[in-house]
Amino acid sequence: MTKRQKFFSEAHYKNFLREHDEATELLKTTIFKSDTPEGEQTIRARFIQRLTLRKLTATYTAGEEIQSLIPLLENLVEKY
Repeated sequence: MTKRQKFFSEAHYKNFLREHDEATELLKTTIFKSDTPEGEQTIRARFIQRLTLRKLTATYTAGEEIQSLIPLLENLVEKY
């Protein structure tokens, strides 16, 4: 793994991954506040999109191999 950002430490990356997993678990039980069910789905979808993009960005920045980013990118595209 070749770090692409000198200020992004291994500890920071591990902390990010842990918090990402916690946020993903939280999504399973959380209902977002909205006036309509469609509004809730829109808010949920946008939250998932941002979470997925952040994981891709953090994984790249941490220096993971480019090949390991392909499934993350495909997952991001699916979210849109």
